[in-house]
Amino acid sequence: MRWRAQNRDGFEQKLVSLLGKYLGKEFIPLVSTSFVAVEGKDICRIHVEPSPKPVYLDDEDSGGRFFVRLGNTTQPMNNKEIAGYVLMRWQGSQNAVGVAAG
Repeated sequence: MRWRAQNRDGFEQKLVSLLGKYLGKEFIPLVSTSFVAVEGKDICRIHVEPSPKPVYLDDEDSGGRFFVRLGNTTQPMNNKEIAGYVLMRWQGSQNAVGVAAG
């Protein structure tokens, strides 16, 4: 089913609703939008700040999947890959900050 917003506000409301449902409401503040009209059509730019913790996609089929950007692709990860990635991405960066600050 395809959904079409009637205006910018309606589009942004639907986007926020979907983000909250599938990613978690606590991550919505990391997302900002801006709009520009191009040739009579609205284009939405979505900017997402890096998350301070892992974000899982909660869909009915999987119960929670984890994806990462690799180059110009988005790839799902298995449990082993997730564990290593989380250690490097979040816990590794905290240790590096602690060492630099110390």
